[in-house]
Amino acid sequence: MTKPLISVKDLTIRFNTDEGLVTAVEKVSFDIAPGEILGLVGESGSGKSVTAKALMLLNPDNAVYDPESRITLNLGDEQVDVLSLGPKERKVSRGGAVSMMTLVLYPYVYLLSRAAFMEQSVCVLEASRVLGRGPWRSFFSVALPLARPAIVIGVSLVLMETLNDFGTVDFFAGSTFTLGIYDVWLNMNNIAGAAQLAGLLLFFVVFLVLAERFARRKQRFHHTTSKYKALPGYELEGWARLL
Repeated sequence: MTKPLISVKDLTIRFNTDEGLVTAVEKVSFDIAPGEILGLVGESGSGKSVTAKALMLLNPDNAVYDPESRITLNLGDEQVDVLSLGPKERKVSRGGAVSMMTLVLYPYVYLLSRAAFMEQSVCVLEASRVLGRGPWRSFFSVALPLARPAIVIGVSLVLMETLNDFGTVDFFAGSTFTLGIYDVWLNMNNIAGAAQLAGLLLFFVVFLVLAERFARRKQRFHHTTSKYKALPGYELEGWARLL
């Protein structure tokens, strides 16, 4: 008889809520053999997602597993008790999630910032140089303020996408605020609680926008010259060419 790859015995999961323990899954048992596909069928809120997440220890921190519950992973001659794994063995890859989010979202900032700098006329920078400012001071006091609106928009989009993201951090076994909203909504079947958490998330987004406006206060930066001269290009050498 083929040894099962994953064996689940008497899986019972409860969630610790303000109203007490809420049972999501009770006495579930099944085996999955190597190469076998198992489908979980049931109505919404029956515990399908909770059961699947239990195999990968992706349920939120308020999940309580019954002492008799067993999830066994058979790796050749080695048996791994999944529910007894500690934080180090779970290998939550926060670095992987950060790297993936950075690679996916950096174009929001890069493309908008590049377009803002490319639209600037070199005439403005030359006027700054004539007034005695060096290249770096001209960049920070003239070019960067002119590009600030585009940079802020790009950063705001990245922050909102990061707050809203669910799939990436879930894949890397991370626990986020958005994941908590999904758990309260689907696993605990508490639509009102999920709406309250979503409202708090929306409040944070509004706070980011208002904080930027407050930091800018009455400052306004405009490119008012009618003369336009494209910025000159410079060919980088050495390691700088990789940037």
